[in-house]
Amino acid sequence: MKNKILSRGLVVAGLLSVSTAAFAAYPVIDVNLINAVNSVRADVVQMLKSINETIQKTAKNIQDNAIQIERDSNTLRAEQQRGEKSLPENRCATGGVAEAAGAAGSAVVANTRAYGGAGAFGGRSTRNPLGGDKGLESRVNEAPRSQAAAAASVLETHANYCNSRDAGEYAGLCKGTSVLPDADVQAASLFYGAGSKKDERSYTFNARQIDAAMAYLKNVNDSLPATRLTAAEARKPSGRAYLALQAGLASSTSMAYFPSELALAERTPLRGTQDVLRLLEKSSAYPSGGRGFVDANDFPDGVSRMDLLRLDVARRYENPKWYVDVAGNPDSIPKEQIFMQALALNMQFRQIEQMERVEVLLGQLVARDVNRDLKPRLHAQYQAVKDTK
Repeated sequence: MKNKILSRGLVVAGLLSVSTAAFAAYPVIDVNLINAVNSVRADVVQMLKSINETIQKTAKNIQDNAIQIERDSNTLRAEQQRGEKSLPENRCATGGVAEAAGAAGSAVVANTRAYGGAGAFGGRSTRNPLGGDKGLESRVNEAPRSQAAAAASVLETHANYCNSRDAGEYAGLCKGTSVLPDADVQAASLFYGAGSKKDERSYTFNARQIDAAMAYLKNVNDSLPATRLTAAEARKPSGRAYLALQAGLASSTSMAYFPSELALAERTPLRGTQDVLRLLEKSSAYPSGGRGFVDANDFPDGVSRMDLLRLDVARRYENPKWYVDVAGNPDSIPKEQIFMQALALNMQFRQIEQMERVEVLLGQLVARDVNRDLKPRLHAQYQAVKDTK
């Protein structure tokens, strides 16, 4: 069709190219010829318009293809970069973390009870879940028969924690300079772990660190406990009154002990968590540099719940590569948000538990103040009633 139009166009063009002189000599009056010329002219215009549209469509297709190729190239580069930064999601590891976190709650409760166990009439039943020093454990649990015996127990424990000055001056009381100097009298033994470097913190304690924390709790809460009565003394009326006071004392100090015991339980390693750590070392549950925060070899006895929380926070907040990974992989942001929201819910619930303990402790302090104020007055008034005839 286009060839016919083109041929007709050329013929007409030849006719149109005839000189004006020729037209003058031979006037064009053939209506059919004029109509044919106009028809061919219209066909040529339509053909040129069609060719122009075809060229525009082809150019647009080429441009679209170029844009798509560029997008595909960018996507490929991004995928390659993400592949270099993190491994595919390991759901077994993610589930393992959740399972370990759930089991950790029960283990912390059990360990808190292990560090507690105050007796109503003196003594304790504290034990180190990792074994530890049995001699120290015995002294921590001792119910002394005299204040002299209580003092001797404190000094015997400290003999293993003497600093260089005490070891030099009190040679008879110290067993040399300790590798954990003053660990039985420093709060850092409870929060950061005895023997940790000055600029470091340990959130998973070994057996020696647990021993040191137990010794510290003994000193800070009840270094010189009340003397334990003999069976004969307990049968006396005065002895029974003494035991009643001892039971009240044990109840009050139990609440004072509890936050410290819980803090130590939070730092006690949980057996079986090494397998979870080994999964995390290879899992996208700890992406882009986060795996550097996890080394199962650092936790031969397992990892504590406090350290599980620290690892989950540190591998993000303290990890520069995590920011790069998230910025380069927008698809990971929803997953990270879900993890963080779940973590926030867990922490909020633990805060509720903490607030509950604080409220109970404050209530007990108020009750103690009221008793201290009113009990003597009540006792005096009672004596007045008894004396009135």
